[in-house]
Amino acid sequence: SSSSTSSSSSRGRSSTTTRAVIEDPPTKKAVYRGALFPGVEVPELGADAWRAISKVFPWGNGAPVTEGVLGDLLKESVRAAPLFIPLYDYYRQYGGVYNLGAGPKWFVVVSDPVVVRYMFKDNADAFSKGILTDIMEPIMGDGLIPAPKELWAKRRPVVGSGFHGAWLKHMVKLFGVSATALADKLAPSAASGATVEIESELYAFALDVIGKAVFN
Repeated sequence: SSSSTSSSSSRGRSSTTTRAVIEDPPTKKAVYRGALFPGVEVPELGADAWRAISKVFPWGNGAPVTEGVLGDLLKESVRAAPLFIPLYDYYRQYGGVYNLGAGPKWFVVVSDPVVVRYMFKDNADAFSKGILTDIMEPIMGDGLIPAPKELWAKRRPVVGSGFHGAWLKHMVKLFGVSATALADKLAPSAASGATVEIESELYAFALDVIGKAVFN
């Protein structure tokens, strides 16, 4: 509740009037019970039993399930956009942890920093690199990304020097030089209002940085 006060004075006398304003308490958001099926929340009655049944499905982890993903994939605007844009739209709709299903494949998308910390630091042994390892292994073997924990533990002291503060400062300067060159290149187009195919420019920028950083 809040109150408003007004006062007036006449011939040395004053009076004060107080009016209380009663505000409705905020509506408490219902706790999400998990998905029984995509688009169907676990019923409140017998929730524990229904939740146990839902665990046999890929989405039975208690996180919200995205809806209309296949329909979204048919939209030209979605197919043409970078992956993080539709994922961000789902994040705004479903929150920091949600199930993303597209056909037979299901993924748990995690954007909540607290959950990410738990997965990467507090309980890392309970999670695998999953499909990322399958994709990268033919290309990188047991390199940086696909390497299992035991192998990575032996390599970590060697790789750690690459994250030294002095080296990172050098890399930031290198990024700055390439970014400035790109800005100078785009300046005439910005001044004239010309359309620029920015994706190819950013690809070239990334390759420029990688080339300088890796091959000097």
